[in-house]
Amino acid sequence: MGRISSVVAGAFRYAVFGNLFLAACAAAWAYSTYRVLGLPRGAADYDLLALVFAGVVVVYALDRLYAFDRSPERVVGGRLRWVDEHRRFLRTALVLACTGVAGLLFFVNVNVLAVLAALGAVSFAYSLPVLRHFTVGLKDVGLSKVFLIALVWTCVTVLLPPLEAGAPVLTRDVELLFAERFLFVFAISLPFDIRDRDRDAARGIRTIPVAVGVTRSKQLVGLALVGHLWLKVVHYYPEHPAMLVPAVLTVAYACLLLAGLSARRGDVYYSLLWDGTILVQAVLAVGFAPR
Repeated sequence: MGRISSVVAGAFRYAVFGNLFLAACAAAWAYSTYRVLGLPRGAADYDLLALVFAGVVVVYALDRLYAFDRSPERVVGGRLRWVDEHRRFLRTALVLACTGVAGLLFFVNVNVLAVLAALGAVSFAYSLPVLRHFTVGLKDVGLSKVFLIALVWTCVTVLLPPLEAGAPVLTRDVELLFAERFLFVFAISLPFDIRDRDRDAARGIRTIPVAVGVTRSKQLVGLALVGHLWLKVVHYYPEHPAMLVPAVLTVAYACLLLAGLSARRGDVYYSLLWDGTILVQAVLAVGFAPR
């Protein structure tokens, strides 16, 4: 029994710390967009979903391999230790994901390629130095950090599905979904900056928690969740009230996490539970989407 538990725990760490879980969350969220927007059931493009999965693996593997904090004064937690000990796995995942991205690009339309090119440039500049020996990655431009994350994730999971399906994107449904998801990603990304507040302050990176403090940052998370829920009401009430159920349940789950938010929480609390809010919302949205 102990051996089985060890294998399960090891596989769990590979999935969570190796970015596979987060990539699956992104693909699931993109799939939910097809259903939420009411696109034809056959419109879901699994090449695009695979591309989203592989693209997330590429971006986060690059971040772990080449932009992770390795300063001598860092506190080495489970996630950081795992990354240090599994760099070969991350390199292999990066190569396989890059190969997948290169092949899948031939199966999406030109509009998707154009958006991906812009988002790819922002994503790589986020972690890697924009100009070597001259400036830093955009993630170190602290106040913009969480907004960049929210923008890229929202564009990938909201805009790419209708673009690939040949549906219009300048519609009320898409615009409201974009705003809803932007606020949600902002809300679930800011806790990671709260966790890293002391380290970012020591490095001179002025993130929102460094600038306004932990208490006000938690209040911003709460306000973003309330704004997300309010937009859901504007979007779906009274025509599709059932679509409010996923929103209420997901926001309630996020609020429970927010109530227990602390920098002392372990890596699993952030990398599984906070990131997992994406999967929770995606699954619920698919389940309650209009038939």
